[in-house]
Amino acid sequence: MSDESLLQPPETRPRASVEPRSATDAGRSPATGDLEHVEQLLEEIRDIVDAAAHERAHQQFSAWLTVAGVLQVIAGGLVVLALVDWIFDAETAAILLKLAFAAVFQLGVISALLKDPRR
Repeated sequence: MSDESLLQPPETRPRASVEPRSATDAGRSPATGDLEHVEQLLEEIRDIVDAAAHERAHQQFSAWLTVAGVLQVIAGGLVVLALVDWIFDAETAAILLKLAFAAVFQLGVISALLKDPRR
């Protein structure tokens, strides 16, 4: 069909020639080879989906996340110690020192999380 025939109303468009199916084509089922090929492709798709589901369920170990977790616990502990010192009226310098170390460890947490290859 030409581009001009597509612009015509459907009633005036020329029809594409369609050859009638022969009697042998009407009763023939798809070839066994085609079915085996489709089955093989479906098995490959299932294997890919299963592998993706397994990877999501069992993520690889990340040393960077472990480092970030340890540093986060240390930073949290220092903040709690600074709070306890503040409650029991300790020296301001000791409280600020603990909070400063907590801030440095928190920066280490952020750096470790950014360094993680899965991000």
